[in-house]
Amino acid sequence: IDITHKIPSCRKMISSPKEFEFIDILAQAEFIESKDYFHQYCFHDDDIVIVVDFFFPHMGIVIELDDKGHQGRHKRAQDDIRDRMCRAQGYSVIRIKTPIPANKIAFWVRFLRCCRPDETAEE
Repeated sequence: IDITHKIPSCRKMISSPKEFEFIDILAQAEFIESKDYFHQYCFHDDDIVIVVDFFFPHMGIVIELDDKGHQGRHKRAQDDIRDRMCRAQGYSVIRIKTPIPANKIAFWVRFLRCCRPDETAEE
């Protein structure tokens, strides 16, 4: 079974409103899903499978959206394991606290645009 593929009908069940809000930010930054990023992407390593909120393969970035539920000791420990797993595969992890204040949306749009690889660059 190839777990790196997603079933679109299931994604809506596991997506949260904060993720849909971030998808709007991505649209403002002119990012296209399945081209520039993947939402609810599966990573696996031996017996561990995780689903990250957003994966940007061409940028080498994973973005996780953290609400207040991520402040507890147990959840932080789980997040640390997830972060180490992503980093071990060569990806940087960015954790964004949610809800994202309205005055920070423009920052994230600019940040994402700046991180985007130059499509005209020579390989």
